[in-house]
Amino acid sequence: MSQIPNAEVEASNEINLNEIIKPYLRKWWWFVLSVLALAALAVFYIKTATPVYSIKSTALIKDTKKVPSADMGALSQLGGFGSMGTNSIENEIEILKSKKLMRDVVTELGLQTAVIKNDGLKQKELYGKTSPVTVQLISEKPYDEPIE
Repeated sequence: MSQIPNAEVEASNEINLNEIIKPYLRKWWWFVLSVLALAALAVFYIKTATPVYSIKSTALIKDTKKVPSADMGALSQLGGFGSMGTNSIENEIEILKSKKLMRDVVTELGLQTAVIKNDGLKQKELYGKTSPVTVQLISEKPYDEPIE
């Protein structure tokens, strides 16, 4: 068995960074050019991308399980009012369904219109103070006035 002297082992374990980096330093302008190109692409993406927001909601419906009072007992005998006050969860579910239903109707019939401005490569929705259309009510009671 031959043994390698310690000096040669230490020399072979050393990493010479200059020898590793030297071939890449000759093409330094490629690195600068690629960084500038990627920065330009990033700015272009930020300016043209439409932001997407994530929305998550939960609804808490508390069931109070109240016993109908004497007044409600009299109403329940008339019919149709027997379950009033006891099915609050069902009532809340119907309210939530009706709001969703109305939103779906407005969307399906196109009753909500949006005014959109082309801003370069991006589209911007105009609303509030930036809206080009303002509506002023002339009379609050138009049916009280005779037609001329």
